[in-house]
Amino acid sequence: MMGFQRQKSNILPGILYITIIVTVLSQIDALPLVRPLMYGCWIVLVGFLVASTHGLLPKTKFNAIFLTTFFIFIFYCLICSLFKPAYLSNHYLRIMVIPLLVTIVGSYLYNTISTDEIYKLCCIYTITSLIFAIYIHFTYFASYQSWLSNNEYIFAQKNSAAQIWCTGVLIIYFIILPKSKNKAFWIIASIYLLFISAISQCRTALLAMIVVLIYNVLVNTRKKILWIGIIVCVFLILYRYPTTRTFFDHAFLVDKYNDANFNTMSSGRPDLWKAALIVFENNVLIGSGSYYVDSSYVLILAESGIIGFLLIEYIWIRRIGGNFIHSITSFSKRHFLDSLTIFYIVESILEGYPPFGPGSSSFLFWLLASYADMDGSV
Repeated sequence: MMGFQRQKSNILPGILYITIIVTVLSQIDALPLVRPLMYGCWIVLVGFLVASTHGLLPKTKFNAIFLTTFFIFIFYCLICSLFKPAYLSNHYLRIMVIPLLVTIVGSYLYNTISTDEIYKLCCIYTITSLIFAIYIHFTYFASYQSWLSNNEYIFAQKNSAAQIWCTGVLIIYFIILPKSKNKAFWIIASIYLLFISAISQCRTALLAMIVVLIYNVLVNTRKKILWIGIIVCVFLILYRYPTTRTFFDHAFLVDKYNDANFNTMSSGRPDLWKAALIVFENNVLIGSGSYYVDSSYVLILAESGIIGFLLIEYIWIRRIGGNFIHSITSFSKRHFLDSLTIFYIVESILEGYPPFGPGSSSFLFWLLASYADMDGSV
């Protein structure tokens, strides 16, 4: 229990559930009051946790690593800003604050709520994600034909939203379905969350989910060849029919980039990575101070140099290692955390902020991983 006894509260779960709901709903631009409410809820939640545990900070190796390394990174950015003011606008100086705070919250939760309440938290998160998906569906996608005829991204915040929806899918499969009696509802919900990710053309997230599927077939199933055969057959059958083939082609924008090279199909990422690496080569040690490109690793190298890269990626590598250890423990014994980690590894390669951000999209990843840390420090 990492140094102090669990202290249960009847109030805390309610505060936590409300915080989860408003954090997911803060993604909806039409609800401007939800975002300040979200910050208020997190402040109340943290205050309540600190008070209920008498201010004792839960001790895990990862907490210590994250805190120490991030403060070193802050000091590093401040020193670099004396020579390059752009360091005060460093992206990771900003976005790492939320996962750090959520990590600490997750550690506190272990001592104050039960695994049953964590299960309820996951259900509430997924239901709220479903509500968010339905809102996006009816707000941005008026009809199937209009979607097919549009070759531009209709929903601009798709990448942040996809983190929430795909996390919901993995929660359903690994955490909810094994315990739920209403399996049909949850299966339909998971299919719908994947569907809304597809019509939002969240290509990185969909690719990440495919990699997660392959990982689970290769690592977590006994009849691997049979499952691979089933998946290939289902894909071939679906892709054989014009209607489903048209849907997949448009979801991945294959129809838009017909006969195009990889650079074009990937929205110019290779060229952008090459330009970012030139920026890195011009200042290998400390980078440019502030830069953005769609790959977290290339982004960090370009704006923070090799020193900042080693600091930030050390945190991420330790989180990856801890999550794979947790894949056989606690609520994650059905490989939820390692699957979600695989998802974020793919996301981090092709997007600039995952797994550290945006905070309101990735917070549950850090929260549940930190909660699992308390079962055995890593």
